[in-house]
Amino acid sequence: MGKFYKISAFTFVMVLALSFPVSGQGLGFDKQFFEAEMLTARQKYFQQTESEGAEKWDLTYNRLTLEVDPAVNYISGNVYFEFESLVNRLEKVSIDLSGNMNVHAVTCNGHGLEFVHRDNRVEIMLPETLDRNEMGTFEIVYEGDPAATGFGSFQQSFHNGFPVITTLSQPEGARNWWPCKQSLSDKIDSIDVIVTSPLVYRTASNGVLVADILTGNTRTCHWQHRHPIATYLVFISTTNYAVFTDEVVLPGGENVEIVNYVYPEQLEEAREKLSITGDYLYLYSELFTGYPFSNEKYGHAQCSWGGGMEHQTMSSMGSFSRALIAHEMAHQWFGDFITCESWNEIWLNEGFATYLTALTYEHFWPKYWDDWRKGTVDMIKSEPGGSVYVYDATGIERIFDSRLSYYKAAYVLHMLRGQLGDALFFESVRSYLRDARAVNGFAATSVLKENFELVADTTLDEFFADWVYGEGYPVIQMQWASDGKEIQVKLEQAPSVTGGPFFEMKMPCVVYENGEESVHWLHQTQNNQLFSIDFAGNPDSVIFDPEDWVLCEKTSTQAAVSVLFKPEISMRYSQLDKEIHIDIPRAGEADIYISGLNGKKMQHKRWSSFHKQFSLSGFSPGIYIVTVVSEKVTRAEKIFVY
Repeated sequence: MGKFYKISAFTFVMVLALSFPVSGQGLGFDKQFFEAEMLTARQKYFQQTESEGAEKWDLTYNRLTLEVDPAVNYISGNVYFEFESLVNRLEKVSIDLSGNMNVHAVTCNGHGLEFVHRDNRVEIMLPETLDRNEMGTFEIVYEGDPAATGFGSFQQSFHNGFPVITTLSQPEGARNWWPCKQSLSDKIDSIDVIVTSPLVYRTASNGVLVADILTGNTRTCHWQHRHPIATYLVFISTTNYAVFTDEVVLPGGENVEIVNYVYPEQLEEAREKLSITGDYLYLYSELFTGYPFSNEKYGHAQCSWGGGMEHQTMSSMGSFSRALIAHEMAHQWFGDFITCESWNEIWLNEGFATYLTALTYEHFWPKYWDDWRKGTVDMIKSEPGGSVYVYDATGIERIFDSRLSYYKAAYVLHMLRGQLGDALFFESVRSYLRDARAVNGFAATSVLKENFELVADTTLDEFFADWVYGEGYPVIQMQWASDGKEIQVKLEQAPSVTGGPFFEMKMPCVVYENGEESVHWLHQTQNNQLFSIDFAGNPDSVIFDPEDWVLCEKTSTQAAVSVLFKPEISMRYSQLDKEIHIDIPRAGEADIYISGLNGKKMQHKRWSSFHKQFSLSGFSPGIYIVTVVSEKVTRAEKIFVY
């Protein structure tokens, strides 16, 4: 979902949006790039629950037959349900509908059913008990003035003097305007949306327009969608729309119709700005998989918000910036085709949509790809803490936190790309988009992680623990030195928050010499780790992660050669064995001299990594000087022989 400006007497700014300065031909990087959340105090929290017994039945079909007049904030109609029992002896079902809506009747085949409407739910007694795999139906007749909770749910606004009714049900607002099974575990297999309004208006919705009927002073638009859809992605938007279409042929040969419902006064502007849509659809299909709803349509329905919403097959758009077009379209794969299984996992929707938006810069406008990386890192680091995973999903403010659920989540994906390389990264995402556990359904982080691990043949336990479930980011200092034969690199790391994780991962360092550069990925598994890079000559500089593959605070400094190249020499003398054991890390060979206190050399040995022990069994009791002379260091120690 894009982010929204809400106009209310009690609004407040939740997050200040990231912006990039661009020219008049820019990409729309203004405050609407990801618009600030503005919510009323009463809209801030919701209770994330599914109706009691929701797991006992599978919703297979809904038909919404509705009447709206954009001039009046009101809705009436009926919703037909078909479902399958998943248990034996199913006697009742519970439907979500806000308490301020009026239920006139619940029927099955024309016969009234017993029901109770309380606590924002309609509990319905079925006409007969159903066993597993048996089908049932019922219909709810209702009307009312929908409440506007969350991001609005059901909103009346105006453009150029004309009223418009739009819906936005994410996260828990569907029940405010239609009786539904509000669920993140059960998608509706198929829907029809039939909306009657005054003649001057058209209604946009999901799927394909199969009928547009003018009768007297009314118009009825019948939309049909034959793909599984999460309840919160069902929408209607009604006003005096102008309609224009386009099409694109995707890499797999599918011809996709692009249908746009826009305000008449902005028709020419919309034509120009939305012309990029086909290019984006082609790019995403080429990088990942074909557009999931290619046999129906993709399109846009203009609304009066400041942002957008990824309604399945037709995104609601408050503006037509290229960033917003890219973001909401990306959700058709990540959020619609595969939907997060809980609001705790919202990063699977928003992180991907944010990163795919950035990929449009990489492919079409490389200049802004650099800006995006640097600007996003700065945005995330504007505060030291916070996790991508939403531990407390009771607040809309936290679920849709721009810095964490959008930006940091996107950068986690960018870092995964850096860790695995392009080929494995994109194939891992394609594997996720083919996973039968997720497609046309719901997914958790574990499903995504398993696909990355399977394709890359690696474990990502540490990466996901640190970056998805952990807080903050690393503060990294790199020191380097060169002796003309090799480069020594030392990486020191501290967490941005007290008690934060140690970020174990591959760290990129770039060596520059005479206009040439080479990238070296150093796998840091402990703090103050020392790495060696074979390099004959003297580099001009060594820079830590100049292309921002790692989300971190970073510095790169050149150290004196002696600081990093001085080996630690350890000598241990065993009185029992009368042996000296000498360790000289990073030394190939060395000379060992044993002298008396008067300086007279008594023994000379050659040390190597294969010959580290020297016997003093023939020496008389006394004090001796053991001197180690290597290419890089000389060290002397006193040894007491008893």
